[in-house]
Amino acid sequence: MDSIRLNHYLALSGVASRRAADTLIEEGGVKVDEKIIKTLGTKVDPLTQKVYIRTGESSQWQLVEEVKEKATYILYKPKGYTTTLKAQGGERTILEFIPRGKRLFPVGRLDKESEGMLILTNDGDLSLKLTHPSTHVEKTYQVWCRMPQDYTQNAVESQLGRIRHGIKLDGKKTMPMNIKVTDTQKGTVDLEIVLKEGRNRHIRRILGRINLEVLKLIRTKIGTLSLNDLELKEGEILQLTPEQIQHVMGN
Repeated sequence: MDSIRLNHYLALSGVASRRAADTLIEEGGVKVDEKIIKTLGTKVDPLTQKVYIRTGESSQWQLVEEVKEKATYILYKPKGYTTTLKAQGGERTILEFIPRGKRLFPVGRLDKESEGMLILTNDGDLSLKLTHPSTHVEKTYQVWCRMPQDYTQNAVESQLGRIRHGIKLDGKKTMPMNIKVTDTQKGTVDLEIVLKEGRNRHIRRILGRINLEVLKLIRTKIGTLSLNDLELKEGEILQLTPEQIQHVMGN
C-alpha cells in the first residue's frame, strides 16, 4: 500500500469517518510511530509506520489495523438514545446496540429525541459516499406535529410553501425538500419529509419557523431502503447485504 492520508487510513480501519478522523487528529488523539500528529493532510505508509489512537480520556494508545472484512448495519435507533459511541454523563447511547466485538461508527446522526434508521459501518469509503455533499442521498421522515389552533389546512399548506424551497439556517440556505401532508386533525398535522442533506436538528428547526412543534419523528427510509423492507423494530440491528447497501445509495 502506498502512502495515504491519515484520515483515509483511519476510515479504512473502521476507526471513524474521514470527517470524524480529522477531528480526532486535531484533538491530538492520533500518533504515527511515537509522534502525535495534529496536522490535517498528513500522509502515512501503513507498511512501514504504525498508527495509534488514544483510547478514551486516558493516556493509553491502541494500535490501528486496517479492517479486513467490511460490514454495514442498519439500527432502528429508539428515542432517548444519543448517536455517539462514548458514554457521557450517564446518557444512553447507541453503543448499547452494537454487536459485541464489532468496531463500527455511525454515518450521520439522529438527535436524541428522534428515532428510526441509522447506518453503522466500518467502511470508510462508503461513509464518505453517503455523507459527501455531492451525493445527496435522500432520507425520508415521518413527522407528527402540533400546530397552532388558528391553523386551517389551507394555512398549513401555505406555511409549508414558505420552507419547501429552502430557508436560511446558521446563515446558509437549506436545500429544497419534498413535504407532503399525510393527515390533519384538530390541532395536529402529520407530514412526510424527504431531505437531501442533514443539519443539526434540521427538521425540528425548520418546522419551528412556521410554528409547528414536532411531537414524534422517525427516519423511515434511506435511499430506496425502508424500515418496512427490513421489518426492524426499535432497538434491533441488522447487517446489510451488498444489494441492500446499493439501495441505501439510492440505486
